[in-house]
Amino acid sequence: MGLMNKIALNLGVHVMFLFTYFLLVLFDVISGITASRLVDKEPFLSSKFLKKALLAGFSIFMLLITEWMIIIFTNHEVHNSKLLPQMLNIIILLTSIIKIIFMLMFIIYELTSIRENFIRLRLTEFVRVLDLLIVPLNKLDSYLNKKFDSVIENDLNEKINEENTNV
Repeated sequence: MGLMNKIALNLGVHVMFLFTYFLLVLFDVISGITASRLVDKEPFLSSKFLKKALLAGFSIFMLLITEWMIIIFTNHEVHNSKLLPQMLNIIILLTSIIKIIFMLMFIIYELTSIRENFIRLRLTEFVRVLDLLIVPLNKLDSYLNKKFDSVIENDLNEKINEENTNV
């Protein structure tokens, strides 16, 4: 637990996030191996295990990079500038939001992967439980994507209309 606390401190995340994430990764690996061996009758491939370990490591590395960026911009010295501190605060806020989005994406990815393994194992009760968590997040994601696309489309249409009226 001390190692987890140290890693969490360096990443700027709560230790419970790390514990949950590693628990989900472990559960995904175990359910994936079980589904491959029992349902698909495939031999255990260490390359898939290595791929999962590298993916988990890359996820943690992405959190580390965002935390380093937050630290760098927080500790950046400002000399005789009134605008730069406000810009740095905006950058820190945006980087923190990106870090939170990464954390949510990593958890959602693991839950979705576990759900797929449960489907292969025909454990429909557990699939329903995971759907209670995943479906609302997917609905929110599709809603936000539609809103984002509509804003972009409206902006493009306004720009085209402006160009047509100016010609």
